[in-house]
Amino acid sequence: MKRIISLAVLLLMGLNTFSQIQNTNRNKILIVLDIQKQFTTTTLSDSSANSLIASTNLIINQFKPENVVYIQSIARVLNVSLKGFRVDTLPDLELDQRLNIVNKNIITKNKADAFSAENLNKFIEKSGLKDIVVIGLMAEHCVKATLLGGKKKGYSMYYVPEAIAAKTPKGKIKTENKLLKANVKSIPLNNILNSNGTEK
Repeated sequence: MKRIISLAVLLLMGLNTFSQIQNTNRNKILIVLDIQKQFTTTTLSDSSANSLIASTNLIINQFKPENVVYIQSIARVLNVSLKGFRVDTLPDLELDQRLNIVNKNIITKNKADAFSAENLNKFIEKSGLKDIVVIGLMAEHCVKATLLGGKKKGYSMYYVPEAIAAKTPKGKIKTENKLLKANVKSIPLNNILNSNGTEK
C-alpha cells in the first residue's frame, strides 16, 4: 500500500511539474508588433514575409488568447497646399490578413516604442503580468525600441529571433547584440513551441 501511495505522489508531482512547464508561455504577454499589410508587402520579400507570419502564428497559438496584443503602427504625413497645412493618416495600414487574430486587443501607436501608446500600458497593468515577449518588425527600429522601452518600465523583456524581421541580416545581429547588453533575453522558437520558456 505504501508503495502505491508513493507512486501516486510521484505521479502527481510529475504532472504538476509538466503543467508548470506547459504554462510558462501562458504567464507572459505576447506583443505582435507592426505585422501590417503595408510593411509585409513592401519591406519584406515574399519568402521572408511568409516565414515571419508562419512563425508568428505558431507562437500566438502557444499563448493565452487574452494575453496576446497586436500593435498597429499608424503613419502620418504633412500635406501642404494653397489651403494650408493638413495632417493625413496613410491608408493600407491594417494587419496582414494572414495573421492569426485571436482577440480584439489591437492597439495603435505613432512612435517606434509601443510603450508610448497609453492603451498598451493600461492593458499590461490590468493583466498583472511582468514578462513580455515581442515579435514582429522591424528589428532595428520598432522591435528594439519596444524591447528597450519595456525594460525601462521594469518588465522582463524577451524576443523570438525567428519571429523578428530585419532590414538586413547584419542589422539583426547588431540589434541582438545591443539587446543582449541591455539584458533583454531571446527565446528560441523551438523552446516556445515546447512551452519550456528557456531563454538565453
